[in-house]
Amino acid sequence: MPLRNFFRPVPVAAFTASILLATLLQIGCSSSNSVELVSFRPEGEVPVLSTLEFEFSRDLAPPNRQDAWLDEEFVRFEPDIPGRFKWVSPRLLLFSP
Repeated sequence: MPLRNFFRPVPVAAFTASILLATLLQIGCSSSNSVELVSFRPEGEVPVLSTLEFEFSRDLAPPNRQDAWLDEEFVRFEPDIPGRFKWVSPRLLLFSP
């Protein structure tokens, strides 16, 4: 695959529209347990190999799940983007392709 394909800009909407958070399934569906995506960085068109940040309205990651790269799929992208996730704080999740 040509290297240029890795650096094509992708609209942020393609990322945010396909977010599926496995952690939300564990929390439940009641309004008192709801979690919102507070911020997503970077904004605008994003090169495919950019690190993405997802900040949530509630603490989701316990201390033993933070500061380690994880193979679990916390967010699903369409089309698929291989990568790993890392909780850097209870509310901040990174994705690195």
